[in-house]
Amino acid sequence: MTEVQTAMPLHDLMVQQSSDCATGLFDGQEIVTLGPAVRGEIEVFLDGRVQVVRQDTRALPIIDGGRQLMLMRAALQLVHQHKKTSDAEFAAVLDRIRDYAIGKHQEGMFCREGLNEFLRCFGLAEYHPGGYDDEG
Repeated sequence: MTEVQTAMPLHDLMVQQSSDCATGLFDGQEIVTLGPAVRGEIEVFLDGRVQVVRQDTRALPIIDGGRQLMLMRAALQLVHQHKKTSDAEFAAVLDRIRDYAIGKHQEGMFCREGLNEFLRCFGLAEYHPGGYDDEG
């Protein structure tokens, strides 16, 4: 006798597979849950990218262990690359903020101690013109 699987909410799929990283089929596409997101939604790897969907979104469980492992590896690789890209973008934004604040200091908008207090508040390197700072 063949076991008939029924679609279930992603939250239940995660509980059934005892993991935030559960696997399933959603509208014919393979999906990997990555864990809870905000407002009761769930972050998923779907269609080659990370998305947020409602937790009551229904999916058929994938029960083949080899297929589950392959999907989780693919999701992990993409999420890792996404994190590296996001980290680089965030660092670039912090650099632009620091450069902007130094420029405003140089225009006389605020004193160096005020600038350095601002930079310290956000964990950025202090400004030391002509000293040990590359900016000076």
